[in-house]
Amino acid sequence: MKVALICASPKGKESTSYILLKACREKMHGNEIEEIFIQPDTNMDEAMQRMLANEYVIFFYPLYVDGLPSTLLAFLSASEMKPHKRGIQVAEVCNCGFYEGKHGYISLKIIENWAKKMHFVYHGGASIGAAPAWETVREMPMANLMCKRADQALSLIAAGNIKDNMTVNLAIPRLVYKKAVESNWRKEIRKNGLEARDLDNKVTE
Repeated sequence: MKVALICASPKGKESTSYILLKACREKMHGNEIEEIFIQPDTNMDEAMQRMLANEYVIFFYPLYVDGLPSTLLAFLSASEMKPHKRGIQVAEVCNCGFYEGKHGYISLKIIENWAKKMHFVYHGGASIGAAPAWETVREMPMANLMCKRADQALSLIAAGNIKDNMTVNLAIPRLVYKKAVESNWRKEIRKNGLEARDLDNKVTE
């Protein structure tokens, strides 16, 4: 089967979405797979043609303000105007920065509704809470246990066996995840020549 794995994070290969894409791809065997990136500088017409040439399309994207990245939303809207065959299978994975995967439920419904409008076959999707910790958690001693539900969701999607939308979390303590995220924010702000206290600065014109 021809499969398109679409990474719709503006960060491309440097994103958590792409990490999840690779994890899903490792579970897919005997398929003809291509990767498509939806970013601000993407040739949208070319990306649409490539997507529509496949039998199974899986979207991987970050949750932005309880919805889709604007580039992905624009891509989906434009694709509705293109001639296309019916019956393409669709699934999705939302990389949710919130601890609770349930925050991505609306974004799953957006792509579900798009797929139905396109007369595609929508299988389902998974919103994975605390997803940015995936790569770190996978290196821990109890990784299989902590990633079990998310890993099962990716397996279902890879096999085309997911039947509905689902929300899952990585099995790590909420407080531990919160502290790790806050620590990363401080590292990022220092990398950009600022201090942690600058997080409280108000934007002025």
